[in-house]
Amino acid sequence: MELVVLKLCHGDFRQVLTKHNLQIVNKKLDRLKVLDLSYCLYIITTPYFASLPNLVKLVLDGCDSLFEVDRSIGDLKELVTLSMNGCGSLTELPDSICKLSSLENLSLDHCRNISTLPKLLGNLMSLRKLSLVWCTLLKELPESIGKMTSLEELILEDSWMLKKIPDSIGTLNKLQHLSLQSCTSLEEVPDSIGGLVSLEILILDYCTKIKVLPSSIGNLMNLYKLSLNYCPSLEELSCSVGKLESLEVLLLDGCQIRKVPYSVGSLKKLYRLSLAHCQPLEEVPDSIGELESLEELILTFGKNDAVPDWIGNMRALDILILDGSASLRRLSDSIGELTNLRLLSLEESRSLEQLPSSIGSLCRLEQLILNGCQKLQSNPLLPSTLVALEANGCAALETMCDVSDLLVLKELHLDECTRLVEIAGLENLKSLSVLRLWGCKHLSNHLMVRLCMARYEHLEKGLSVSIDGNSGTTMQIEVMSSSGTVCKIEWDEEYLSHDENGTYTILFEMEDEIQTHLEGGHRMVKLLRSGPRPRRALPSLRPCINDPNR
Repeated sequence: MELVVLKLCHGDFRQVLTKHNLQIVNKKLDRLKVLDLSYCLYIITTPYFASLPNLVKLVLDGCDSLFEVDRSIGDLKELVTLSMNGCGSLTELPDSICKLSSLENLSLDHCRNISTLPKLLGNLMSLRKLSLVWCTLLKELPESIGKMTSLEELILEDSWMLKKIPDSIGTLNKLQHLSLQSCTSLEEVPDSIGGLVSLEILILDYCTKIKVLPSSIGNLMNLYKLSLNYCPSLEELSCSVGKLESLEVLLLDGCQIRKVPYSVGSLKKLYRLSLAHCQPLEEVPDSIGELESLEELILTFGKNDAVPDWIGNMRALDILILDGSASLRRLSDSIGELTNLRLLSLEESRSLEQLPSSIGSLCRLEQLILNGCQKLQSNPLLPSTLVALEANGCAALETMCDVSDLLVLKELHLDECTRLVEIAGLENLKSLSVLRLWGCKHLSNHLMVRLCMARYEHLEKGLSVSIDGNSGTTMQIEVMSSSGTVCKIEWDEEYLSHDENGTYTILFEMEDEIQTHLEGGHRMVKLLRSGPRPRRALPSLRPCINDPNR
C-alpha cells in the first residue's frame, strides 16, 4: 500500500521525517502527495524533502517554533501549494525555495519575523498567489518579483515596515488583485502600476503616508474596485480616475481630499461611492448627478449647508447616507424623486432643521435614520412603506406628524427626545413591535392612555414599549389581550400614586374611560414595580455597506 496523504497535525514532537529515518522508509513515502504538519508547536526545522519527490501540497501553518526550512525544499519540483502561515519564529527562507518551478500558491501570513525575501523569488514563474499578510518586519520586495508573469493575487496587508513597491511590479500583466491595506510606512505607489492591465481590485486602505496616486492609475481599464479608506495624507484624487471605465466601487472614507474631480461623473458603471468622514471636503461636483448606475452613495458634507438639487437625478439610488454632515441645514426637494430609495440616513446632522415634504414621495423607503439631528423640530408626513424609524437624541423635536398611515412600521426609536409631547396616530400602528421612548420626559398623559387602549391581538410577542423620566425608577404595565398576548408599558414613578395597601393608580385625566374599557373584557392590566433601568445601546438598523464582495 502506498501512502499518499500524511497528516500529523498538532503533534508534540520536535523533529519529523529526518534524513536518517526517511532513508529507512524511503520506498513507502516516495508517492506522498500531501504532508500536513500544521500546529506542530515544537518542531524547529522542517523535514528532509529530497525523499518526497512527488509532494504536491505542504502545510506548516501554526508551527510557531519553526525557525529553519531545510534547503532540500528546492527538490520538490511537483510542489503546487506551500502554506506556512503563523510560523512566528521563522526569520528567512532558503534561496533554494526559488527552484520550486511548479509552485502556484505561497502563503506566509503572520510570519512576523521575516524581514527579507530571497532575491531570486521572481524565479517562481508559475506562482499565481503570493500572500504576506501581517509580515510586520518585511521592509521590501525583491525587484525580481516582476518576473512572476503568472501572478494573479498579491496580498501584502499589514506589512507595516514595507516602504516601497518595486517598479518592476508594472510588468505583472496577469495580476488581478493587489492589496496593500495597512502598509503604514508605504509612501508612494509606483507610476508603473499603470501597466497592470488585468488589475481588477486595488486596496490601499489605511496607507497613512500616501499623499497622491500616480496619474497612470487611469490606465487600469479592468479595475472595478478602488478602495482608499482612511488614507489621511491623501489630499487629492487624480483626475485620471475618470478614465476607469470598468470601475464599480470607489471608497474614499476618512480621506482629507478637499474636492472630488469632475471626471468622476464619467464613471458610468459606478454603483457604490463612499466619501464618509471626509471633513475637509468642500466641493462635490454636479457631475456626480450623472452617475446613472449609482445605487449607494455615502457622503459627509463638510461645509455645505444644503444637499444640491442634482441628488434627484440619481434615480437608481437604493441607499443614501449623509451621516455626520454637521453644517447641513436642509435637503433639496428633489430628494423626493429617488423612487428606488430604501434607506435614508442623516445621523448626526446636527444643524438640520427640517425635512422636505417631498420625502413623503419616497415610495420604497423602508428605513429612515435621524439620530442626533438636534435641531430638527418636526417631521413631514412620511411614506407609508416605512418599516423602521430612528430619531434618538432629536432634542428639539416636540411633535410628530400623524403616523397613522405607517401601517407596516415595526420599529420606532425616539430615545432622548426630551421635548417630545405627542405622537399623533401612534395607537393605529398595527405592525409596531418595538417602541422606545427612554428619556422622553414630557410625553402627554393622553398619549399613554391611547397606548393602553390600543389593540395588540396581531402581535406574536406583544408590543415592547419603554418610557422613562427623571427619577430612575420605572413602573411597568403588562397589557394582555383576550388572545393572551402581553404588552409591556413602562414609565417613571412620577406618573403613578399608591394607597396604603400598595395599590397603584395611573394618574391619567381619562382614568374613567380606561376603567370602562377594561371592564368590557378587552384587557387585563397588572402593575409591577421595577428597579432602576440601565440604558442600553440600540442595535443599528443600517445594512452592511462595507461588504467586500460589493
